[in-house]
Amino acid sequence: MNKLILIRGCYPKLNDHLLKVKKLKGINIKNSNQMKTNTISIRVSDQHLAELSKLYSKMPGTSAGKAVKNFLNLRRNGFTILKGTFAKNEMEGILATFNNTILESSFYAMRDNNNLLITLLQDVETLERISKSYNFDYDKMIKKVKKLDHLQTFILFDECYRFWHDEAAYGAPAPNLEKFLNDIC
Repeated sequence: MNKLILIRGCYPKLNDHLLKVKKLKGINIKNSNQMKTNTISIRVSDQHLAELSKLYSKMPGTSAGKAVKNFLNLRRNGFTILKGTFAKNEMEGILATFNNTILESSFYAMRDNNNLLITLLQDVETLERISKSYNFDYDKMIKKVKKLDHLQTFILFDECYRFWHDEAAYGAPAPNLEKFLNDIC
């Protein structure tokens, strides 16, 4: 198995040394300064910018870039763990819960997001009997939801939002259900 070590250019002698030492078995060393980057402009509230600057640096661009990189890494890792948790028919029932529902991202990022998801699912089960509509055992599905950690629940909320509202993700407003189910189940 190859390991990839990314080296930043702030230690030029170390970079040169490591790049010359190609004999290290199974290790691929790449200078990260050679990685292509893009510059974009985003709007960030003063409050969020102040929080980012306290966390990472006084340079707004650096802190925003770090936050994006961290989010994408967390999302990728959480999604990998979440994938395969639910059967396709259970996931269809969860998706049905979010049809015509728009939650502020602050709701699904809140500390108690798992209980929020369970409450939403309970309401839809009581009112619409999603378990009968999509042919799954509601209690077993809820047990799976209860086992999700905060990050996995956040990702589940976010993926459901992306399914119904983000054209680039799954083709909303007429999203591709099969693609979604193949991605997450």
